[in-house]
Amino acid sequence: MILYPDPILTTPATPVEHFDSTLADVAELISEELKTANGLAVAAQQVGATLSVFGYLHEQTRETLFIVNPRLVYPHPKDQWVFKEGCLSLPGRFWYIRRPRMVAYEGATLKGRKVKGEARGIEGRMFQHEVDHLRGKLIVSRLTLSERKKLQREMKVEVSV
Repeated sequence: MILYPDPILTTPATPVEHFDSTLADVAELISEELKTANGLAVAAQQVGATLSVFGYLHEQTRETLFIVNPRLVYPHPKDQWVFKEGCLSLPGRFWYIRRPRMVAYEGATLKGRKVKGEARGIEGRMFQHEVDHLRGKLIVSRLTLSERKKLQREMKVEVSV
């Protein structure tokens, strides 16, 4: 797992154009990291790649699924909720983050088949968190100024947004 403040975490992902063995290799790394880290989701940057893909554990089946080139649509941006959220790249740290309760998404499977759907609650929050990763945006950018300053003191690194 790539840990904060590694610069790859703030590198925006490159859209996937070829659904080939390179993508399959990144998906395998993501899948392995999900098992090792015991997390809900992992973006490509967290395993050292910059392709636009993330893997997640399906809420009901616990199967690892992947979304390639995800795009989120917020159908109810005013329906937001605050929930304690963490990031595998900042292990053991959690903050209360405000996000929309539900998102609609579009993307593709690892084979290039188009997918779309809605994600609510924890799954919706996880989709938003991982798409942030793919945009090069980390959870630290959603922290208050005092939370960022506290993190900076604790980690002894500059916390930038």
